[in-house]
Amino acid sequence: MWSRKINIFKQGKVQCADVKIEFWRSMIEKLQENELSPVIYNDVFTHDFSQEFQDCIHVVSNNMSYALTAMRSCGLVLDCFSGIYKMAICARTPFLCFGERSKFNFMKEYEVDDLCAYN
Repeated sequence: MWSRKINIFKQGKVQCADVKIEFWRSMIEKLQENELSPVIYNDVFTHDFSQEFQDCIHVVSNNMSYALTAMRSCGLVLDCFSGIYKMAICARTPFLCFGERSKFNFMKEYEVDDLCAYN
């Protein structure tokens, strides 16, 4: 998910921060250089790369079940400080999560794993 905002942990609380589109653009380019083809999910909270990266698969929908289906069919979800890994758990899909350990521990996000019985 190429979100416009990410979650950061600052002064003991979670805050939203803007993400420049260049960050996501360079990530997509690096994935493609390494022969990985990202599936790009587009909704009102994400950047639209449909014109720029036409060789990628684009999922455009505001229906959450379509997003979960796309995650399940891809086989891996990449979460960069957005919290999308929680949806990956719902889709029963492996995920690679980049986040701050202090936020993870402070917000007790490990309890999500316990509740979902996901180890």
